[in-house]
Amino acid sequence: MNPKRVLLVRLSALGDVVHTLPALAALRRAMPDAHLAWMVESLSAPLLEGHPMLNELIVYPRAQWQRQGYLRSLPGDIRRFFGEMRHRRFDIAVDFQGLTKSALIPWLSAIPVRIGFGGEDGREISQWFYTARLRPPHTICHVVHRNLYLLTGLGITEQAAEFPFPDLSTERKEVSQRLEQQGIGADKRLVFLNPGAGWETKRWPAEYFGRLAALIVREIGCGVLLTWGPGEEALVETAMGEVPADLRRQVHRAPPTTVREFAALLNHCSVMVGGDTGPVHLAAARGVPVVGIYGGSDPKRNGPRGAAQIQILANPDVACYPCWRVYCDNPPPRCLTTITPEAVLEAVRTVLLGTV
Repeated sequence: MNPKRVLLVRLSALGDVVHTLPALAALRRAMPDAHLAWMVESLSAPLLEGHPMLNELIVYPRAQWQRQGYLRSLPGDIRRFFGEMRHRRFDIAVDFQGLTKSALIPWLSAIPVRIGFGGEDGREISQWFYTARLRPPHTICHVVHRNLYLLTGLGITEQAAEFPFPDLSTERKEVSQRLEQQGIGADKRLVFLNPGAGWETKRWPAEYFGRLAALIVREIGCGVLLTWGPGEEALVETAMGEVPADLRRQVHRAPPTTVREFAALLNHCSVMVGGDTGPVHLAAARGVPVVGIYGGSDPKRNGPRGAAQIQILANPDVACYPCWRVYCDNPPPRCLTTITPEAVLEAVRTVLLGTV
């Protein structure tokens, strides 16, 4: 089989899009002449713009349809969108998301071959819409390699995890200028601390991040950059509140960035510290050493992946770990609060010593 037009479906979120990049690389190597398109939602789309391995990026306007209401969108916008998709005449679709909303896209686009997950990875009623359902063996744990396993439906058996990114040179210049405006030179060593995460069970306490920042400055002598995304400003303020006044000149708030600018900002990062969240996965994929703090999710499946050193801190002695729940039944999550700033400091020290 040598399809000429292939659609990849991975709509969200940032970390999941990053974990699908190795499948894109494997597809491109196996099908150098194919037309490869990726369907993604607007929040993560900028990371894929101008990607050298993609012929086409299609932004799925689900957020727009939600704002104006699906019933109002159906007669015009939704029908028009899927009419245009059918006119694109894709031969094959591979759904890496495994949800009803993602599986419906190839089906409504009349793509004849629709590959998706069978078994536990094919959630809700997604499996109804596939023509081929692949169930990765339990020996394949990590989501990166489970994604790659879907490509065996196309005869592609490669399991190498390569994370290709588009050119970010313009963004690198922009973020370097912003850091200089904050008095941070290009040669300054910085440890990035990212207190945000989408799930309560993935958020190490912001107060702990502040205490860790102070320890890093005082005991290692590195500057710290507190990173944040939309709606996470309060977490940074809470962390800053734990930093003694005499150390605050060495603890900086990151400038506001787009997804692409954040990816470029990582060029200034010596070590990234955070939970199971997009910025941490992006850092690892960009070759930045990472210290991951895990609570509600399992790093065997969702841990950061990359070429640089990665340290994982978790507390498997907590009976409910990993719970895979968004909210903790008995907050604050003991799986996270029992991981001390001092323990994370030692992991940061170990990673730094391994990269100098």
